[in-house]
Amino acid sequence: MPKRKKRIMAATLTILIILIGCLGFGIYGKISGFPWQKSKAEEEIKMYLKENFSSDMQINKMQYNLMTNNYFARVSPTSADFEFLVSIEKDGSISNDYFAHFWASEIKNDISSKLKNMPANSIRVNIFATPILTKKYANLMDKLPEYTDVLDDLATIDIYCDFPYEFTDGELANLYQVYNVIRTDIPFQSLSFSYSNKVFQFDNADNSHIDNASDLQKYLKDITPKK
Repeated sequence: MPKRKKRIMAATLTILIILIGCLGFGIYGKISGFPWQKSKAEEEIKMYLKENFSSDMQINKMQYNLMTNNYFARVSPTSADFEFLVSIEKDGSISNDYFAHFWASEIKNDISSKLKNMPANSIRVNIFATPILTKKYANLMDKLPEYTDVLDDLATIDIYCDFPYEFTDGELANLYQVYNVIRTDIPFQSLSFSYSNKVFQFDNADNSHIDNASDLQKYLKDITPKK
């Protein structure tokens, strides 16, 4: 094969590799965000946290949302064990849902402290950051009222309690205590108990039908307490 033809083929192959690389990098950037844009967004969020929160915050992870075409950070206070989101919107504004995760953490801690006889293996609380809540509380940053003062606003509280073992009659009474503590203090939208990979869900309307452990048992379907 003539040398000139070899050089043309080599140059063509090189150009093809470069084009494929550029195309692949462009697709990656569209899906995951470009490194320099992500770095710029991280610096903006760091400044936002420093200027607006009195508590020390740490960025755990920067991410790109393909659906909304924006960058956001997973952030947590250095003195707490929950995580919240800080997002840079398309118009350049920055928003956060700190309030929802802060109050969820407070509710979880309060429930846990009251469950003396039958602590759950794990308790999770979700408060959804609806547009109305975001508009009302997001700009308060970490200068929030107690959740007990805003319960009327928190209509979408979901609580999950996981128990790792089967229960006896005595534990059924304790389970009713768990239910009673939660419903007395928290106007939940949904409450889930999980036992042995089975999930039992209650909503606020069930409260009027559950007055004792026997009533609660009816909602646990095919789980029977061991004698």
